[in-house]
Amino acid sequence: MPATPQQAASIKTIGIVSVIGQRVTYMNMGWMKGTREESSGDTENWGFDQFALEKLTAKLSPRYKIVPIEIDRTKSTGTEKSVSEALRATLKPGQPPVDAYLVLYPTYSADYISDSGAALNGLGVYRRKGSSIQVFAACDLALLDAKTFATLGGGQLGTSEVKITTADYLSGQALSKSTRNGELAHRKINAKLAVANSWDEFTPEQLEQVKAGITSLLNDSLDYPLKGMGLVQ
Repeated sequence: MPATPQQAASIKTIGIVSVIGQRVTYMNMGWMKGTREESSGDTENWGFDQFALEKLTAKLSPRYKIVPIEIDRTKSTGTEKSVSEALRATLKPGQPPVDAYLVLYPTYSADYISDSGAALNGLGVYRRKGSSIQVFAACDLALLDAKTFATLGGGQLGTSEVKITTADYLSGQALSKSTRNGELAHRKINAKLAVANSWDEFTPEQLEQVKAGITSLLNDSLDYPLKGMGLVQ
């Protein structure tokens, strides 16, 4: 969802907020569709929000003045119906004036990894028995007008790379691949994580793999929505 050229032209300063880095979910999927075990761990000290803010600043600062915005996470009730409502509720008083807010937040996405029927949310690790281990980032970027909190644009983290082979064309899978690409940012990581049945079973070394995998995924998936909104080239 891109901002209109008129909207984009009026934006000089952007306040950025990230609220993705509280927890990481481990989706341990069964053989049968719909069967899964879900567990999670507190990863606030892994610094995903700060990492994302630094990357967004680096990508946007050539064109805009970027301002980190402070929010009060304790004021969120979890019942807000939209990202604009959540930002209104948590925005601390006295923030610097900006033209627009750019908010990175967790959202629900259909399972595009192996079509298990599960809803994925935020940052996580995905294990499907008999399949590979992947990290995912079901997160959106939303661009909001700073005065009205109206949505100017938005998009889900993803990748702009589509790898389609001749066999894909011959089998009729080319369109499916193109459509699914970018709808969910995910990536294979070390299969040794398959020995863990729940988050609590991860060893420190495995947790480092999860952290590194998600960090790399975030680094590579932020461009997709930014380009879609017309904020970067």
